[in-house]
Amino acid sequence: TTADGDPTSGCILADVMGLGKTFQSIALLRALTRYSGGSTLVKKALVVTPNALVAPWAKEVTKWLGKERMVTVAISEVSKTQTIEMLKRFADSVEQKLLIISYEQVRIHIELLRSTNFGILICDEGHRLKNPNSKLSQDLLSLNAPRRVILTGTPFQNNLGEYYALVDFVNPNALGSPEEFKREFERPIAASRVPGASSAAVEQGVEKVSQLIEMT
Repeated sequence: TTADGDPTSGCILADVMGLGKTFQSIALLRALTRYSGGSTLVKKALVVTPNALVAPWAKEVTKWLGKERMVTVAISEVSKTQTIEMLKRFADSVEQKLLIISYEQVRIHIELLRSTNFGILICDEGHRLKNPNSKLSQDLLSLNAPRRVILTGTPFQNNLGEYYALVDFVNPNALGSPEEFKREFERPIAASRVPGASSAAVEQGVEKVSQLIEMT
């Protein structure tokens, strides 16, 4: 939960490349940051992406929203001193609403980023967060960002544990604790796929897959 007790919430956009994940995210950012009834749901937004996608992201935001409706700060190939200055200026600015920064820069400047209240965090290529114990995952979880969105074309990679980590990042405890998830889903599904598994184990595995699909 956030400092004021609101639950953290979010989603995973898992379409393959070219189906509009970035566009959907920009539309979401616009909806959350625009004034309605004299107020706005989100004052500051953060997009974290691989370094090579920082500039393309900024270009897409400008393409669809222009420079006035979404004043954006994109940090890529600049010095550490310049980055610190830009982050401090962003934190103090009322006009600057969106910060686009790389995963590498997050690791370097996490302490400074923690000082800003972000209404939403969007992680592109979010399958990088499949290890919940990695420093990157822990750093991003430490940010004050009650809404979290992951963009990835590959939500399922090596095992269900990694998928759980992504779901839990955007909606903590939506699938229960790690041990509960292993007991209720991961172990019975894995057991059903072992060569020579009994018909009862296979049937239980199919049922658990169906339940997991319905929940997610």
